[in-house]
Amino acid sequence: MEKEKNIARVLIVDDTPKNLQVMVALLKEYQFKIYVANNGRQALATAEEALPDIILLDVMMPDMDGYETCKRLKEIKVTKDIPVIFLTAKTDTVDMVKGFEIGGVDYIAKPFNKVELLSRLNSHLEIKFAKDLLKTANEQINRQNEELEEQNKKIEEKVKERTKELRSANEKLSEEIIVRKRAEEDLLKAKEVAEDANRAKSDFLANISHELRTPLTAIIGFTELTLATTSLPERQRQFQETVLTSSRKLLDLINELLEFSMVEVGKTVLDKSPFNLNDTLEDSFGTLSMKARLKSLQLNLSIDQDIPHAVIGDQGRLRQILFCLVDNAIKFTQEGEVLISVVLSDKKEDFASFHFSIADKGIGIPKDKQGVVFESFRQGERSSTRKYGGTGVGAAISKKLVELMGGEIWFESEEGVGTTFHFTIPLQLQAKEGEGSLEKESGADLDQAASAKEADPGKPLNLLLAEDNPETQKLVRALLEMEGFSVDIVDNGKHALEMLEKGDYDLLLLDIQMPVMNGCDVAQNIRQGEKGSNRHIPIIGMTAFLIDEDRGKCIKAGMDDYISKPFETQELIRKINRIAFGEK
Repeated sequence: MEKEKNIARVLIVDDTPKNLQVMVALLKEYQFKIYVANNGRQALATAEEALPDIILLDVMMPDMDGYETCKRLKEIKVTKDIPVIFLTAKTDTVDMVKGFEIGGVDYIAKPFNKVELLSRLNSHLEIKFAKDLLKTANEQINRQNEELEEQNKKIEEKVKERTKELRSANEKLSEEIIVRKRAEEDLLKAKEVAEDANRAKSDFLANISHELRTPLTAIIGFTELTLATTSLPERQRQFQETVLTSSRKLLDLINELLEFSMVEVGKTVLDKSPFNLNDTLEDSFGTLSMKARLKSLQLNLSIDQDIPHAVIGDQGRLRQILFCLVDNAIKFTQEGEVLISVVLSDKKEDFASFHFSIADKGIGIPKDKQGVVFESFRQGERSSTRKYGGTGVGAAISKKLVELMGGEIWFESEEGVGTTFHFTIPLQLQAKEGEGSLEKESGADLDQAASAKEADPGKPLNLLLAEDNPETQKLVRALLEMEGFSVDIVDNGKHALEMLEKGDYDLLLLDIQMPVMNGCDVAQNIRQGEKGSNRHIPIIGMTAFLIDEDRGKCIKAGMDDYISKPFETQELIRKINRIAFGEK
């Protein structure tokens, strides 16, 4: 039987009609799909046919009681994993232990409390759905392992076969020794790649993020470049704008789903690095303003002048929460403005709590739907999903991240008037007089950082781009040359170090994932070589990874800043100008 999308299926088993009526009425109010049975045998038949997500099972029933019914359910292959919650007036510990021993997951005492019933039901449904998702993921990983093992066997067979042939041919022609060695090296490299892929299962999410976001960098970037620099006929311009809009929506979808997967499996790790809160807000505002302008909306930012700017915490996660909530506000607002406000809500010696609010004049949320706003894959109503799009996980991700950072999140909404989301985040304050400041934490000496910003504004910047992806190379070169910058390009970290030794560059744009030597190793090598000298080349890392744990490595490696791919053109230019000239 096909499961209806977004509706949990509940089988209620009770021999008392009145009890059935009460529970059916309650659960239907919360949009559950309800099945009923008034005895154990009927429950077994219904469970095999309907395959419910959870069973509420009365203990005291004639002919076949709840314990026997549960025992038989656990003996049937298709129903053995369905969680069973016993409904009973018995509170004896022996009876409860008996229920758990035969496979029950919980007890609810009669007469039951409505809030308790819904809370326990939802908790066990979430656990059941999480197990189903994990089971599917494990099956996929097992299939991949089998494929890799088979590939390894084939490669090993080819290595043995080719080696035997080359050794035999070596007796006749000494010239083929070189060919044999090359073949052996290629095959051994292929074998190592396959083995590395098998060991890299734990990095699956990060790699997927990189592989999906890298081509989107070229698609979005070149489409923007075409629209900005080319006089197209109106019809062709509309085609390009549609490509750009669809690509951005795809990027948002990929980001949300990957982030949700990482949060659900506990892969989210908070970074704790110094950053400037005001700069973070200004950067985020600049990027989000572009989205607002596409809908002819006004996006405003109000920052309390009393808030401290030098803080320590997870800058990337804070930006992510703002992007999720502001993006939703823009999505559900057709005209008017969206206002971002930040005020200081509490301050102690080493910590401060900040109150963020995002207010829109959009469609609002109906009162009867406000309870599901922070649930995964849920929007206010199904029609919203079709009209406004999205996965329905943005608010859920924001809630999990805010709580992970020690804050709270809530909202106020009136249908047809608008919605205001609030959240609070506690952040550690940086020590005074530069102790533990952002510059030192990022590996840059204060005097070096200051001297690095003394570039002549009248002289075009000479930049070095280290990037192995040809499409991204072409895109970044085109964007920077349009701004009047001079750009040299290398395709790996080793070549970047060689070019820095030969040339005089004002700034290095450094991709994180490259062959030969990755970006973090390059940055550490550069900073190590600058020790004891007055040299300091500004470095901006470029990463297609979604995990902020990886982004945090950029700062720890000694980079001055980082930017995520795909990037907004103006965001990249702002970062370059701020680091090179000290501009805001």
